[in-house]
Amino acid sequence: MKNISRYLTDIKPLPPNIKDRLIKIMSMQGRITDSNISEILHPEVQTLDLRSCDISDAALLHLSNCRKLKKLNLNASKGNRVSVTSE
Repeated sequence: MKNISRYLTDIKPLPPNIKDRLIKIMSMQGRITDSNISEILHPEVQTLDLRSCDISDAALLHLSNCRKLKKLNLNASKGNRVSVTSE
């Protein structure tokens, strides 16, 4: 999962159920970033746990496409999250 960036073009067309599994694995490992979040998200995402992920406000803009999102965890598990603001 360390070299996920080399497979980003292969991830985008995956069906939502496969992407959901990938999102869960990547989020637990802290692998969701500003550069890959747009490739793995899909409109049917209902739960997203980003507490271990290094993301910023730019990544959060992609959440507007997730119309069915019901639960979002942004609590930083390691230190303070300074790249996400209240704006």
